[in-house]
Amino acid sequence: MTAIHPFRRFFDIHFALPRKTILTLAVISLFTIAGTAQVIPPPGLVIGSANTATADPPVARPNTTPCEVTLFSNFTFADFSPKPFSFTPPSACPGPWARVVLEAEFSIQAGRQFDRTANIWIGGTNVYFGTTSEPSRTVARSWHIERDLTDYSALFKSAQTGRVDLGNLVNSTFTSSLFGTATLQV
Repeated sequence: MTAIHPFRRFFDIHFALPRKTILTLAVISLFTIAGTAQVIPPPGLVIGSANTATADPPVARPNTTPCEVTLFSNFTFADFSPKPFSFTPPSACPGPWARVVLEAEFSIQAGRQFDRTANIWIGGTNVYFGTTSEPSRTVARSWHIERDLTDYSALFKSAQTGRVDLGNLVNSTFTSSLFGTATLQV
């Protein structure tokens, strides 16, 4: 007969748990780990703010100064007509580019409105698809988007037409207009 070390016998008597209990504790631990708070990149959320939170992290950029081309500026979206714009590649930055980034700023007036679907097209290519924020009766909202368009670099080597589709109904019931500005950094 094999002798059992006194410490092992003490451990087995006082700390041994049935397999079912061990499995239950493991599952609880996994759910606890999965439920821990997500790290939010800067600028992050402002506790107590009623404004829109940006879920996507900022696009990484090279340590250089990009050329910036305005695609559209201060467009008002109060109907369902597409808003056209023109893109001309920056002559000061002929490429090739290390990174191409679409940046846009959108806002909506306080009032009543539904979230709306937004699309930005350049040269027949959809470069952004997303939704807008809804306002509250007393709080206007604003938000920032960034998209890495480096894979579309060939599209930006020549002049292109573009359009923004952000249909919005403004009347006596739905009272909030949307506004937007977008740039391309190459």
